[in-house]
Amino acid sequence: MKEKVGCMEVKPMKITQKIIDDLENALDMRKKNGDPVWDDGDEISVNVGGTFAADKFISLINKTKNPVVSSQPLKPGEKNDMEVKSFNGISVTLLGGALGEKYRKDWTPEQLKEWEDYLKEEKCE
Repeated sequence: MKEKVGCMEVKPMKITQKIIDDLENALDMRKKNGDPVWDDGDEISVNVGGTFAADKFISLINKTKNPVVSSQPLKPGEKNDMEVKSFNGISVTLLGGALGEKYRKDWTPEQLKEWEDYLKEEKCE
């Protein structure tokens, strides 16, 4: 059955049982503990996108779990109160990265020794 889209007549693509089966297999995702990510009965939004007429992608959004709790902004003090080891106000994560040497170039010998001692402790753990 054809329908009009603007000034063109188009025939919708048939969703065959094979396509449905392939989608069910693809969506049978599991967390590390084996629990399913998608639950039967979740409200799903189906969207189609793409630039070229013959190449499209399907986006499935689980509206039941949207927005994901982890994507909510945290209020001060909520789960983000973990102490971070830092030197001169710069976290050890940044100091250990590619810019670390640049950050440390103006340190005093005492600050450099404290940093080196920290690195030795970390290697032992």
